[in-house]
Amino acid sequence: MVLVKYLLVGYLYGIESERRIEQEIQVNMVYRWFLGLDLDGHVPNHSTTSQNRRRRLNGTNLFRRLFEHILQQCIEKGLVDGRIIFLKLSFF
Repeated sequence: MVLVKYLLVGYLYGIESERRIEQEIQVNMVYRWFLGLDLDGHVPNHSTTSQNRRRRLNGTNLFRRLFEHILQQCIEKGLVDGRIIFLKLSFF
């Protein structure tokens, strides 16, 4: 789950490289909290993250399934009606 959160931080904040995401997580307490890291906890290495992204997530629809799951929860809670959605999805 840390890998998905790591990449999500990059996507949501427009950070396009794993190296830069790693640097940001090292100094940003909010990112550390989101990933479940202590202040002195080890930040995942950008190279390891990049390799895992390519090997584990390439060709999967993980992010689409995650989005659809969250959307379904929002529909059930009445936050959106789920009839019309326009999105531009781009993941690294």
